[in-house]
Amino acid sequence: MKDFSNIKEMYGYVIRYAVLPSNLILNMQGPDQFALPNFTEDGDRIREATAREVIIRRNQKDNFYNILEEDILKYGVENPILVYAGKVHEYLERKVHPDIRSDPSKMIIGVHGGSRLYIAQKHNLNVPCVIIDWIDRFKDAKLITSEQELLKVYKSQPVKYKINSNGLIYNALPQHHLER
Repeated sequence: MKDFSNIKEMYGYVIRYAVLPSNLILNMQGPDQFALPNFTEDGDRIREATAREVIIRRNQKDNFYNILEEDILKYGVENPILVYAGKVHEYLERKVHPDIRSDPSKMIIGVHGGSRLYIAQKHNLNVPCVIIDWIDRFKDAKLITSEQELLKVYKSQPVKYKINSNGLIYNALPQHHLER
């Protein structure tokens, strides 16, 4: 098992785990992620319309969002979403409102698990989060110091993950709500 105790010295962040109010998190990977940033009321309407369109198309394909919503309301959010605190990948920065970008303490960004976060925000639920904490924003949250501790917070294990100077990157959590 890998030891994460030197990540702060190597990369400048720590990995933490906490359950957070979903509405504290800016969702960068939900069904509205394909809308270009436009920080106006029109931009909000465009993002909402984009999300509705994505949800309708995906539900027509495999009822993904309807099943996910039912599952979350019945079981809660079972696997943590990935959140960055204080900093985000450069390719996502343009999608962050300038007021948030200018104050790292406001930057609490959901970068993986956006569909789960979208549903949780719709119902004002708390969500489990693995947090890449660049600024010790969540210093009271559980510090993850090993691979074993990281994997323990997941009900369904990530297929693989990588830790580097950009943070934690993982892929392919099983879509267990489609399998029930």
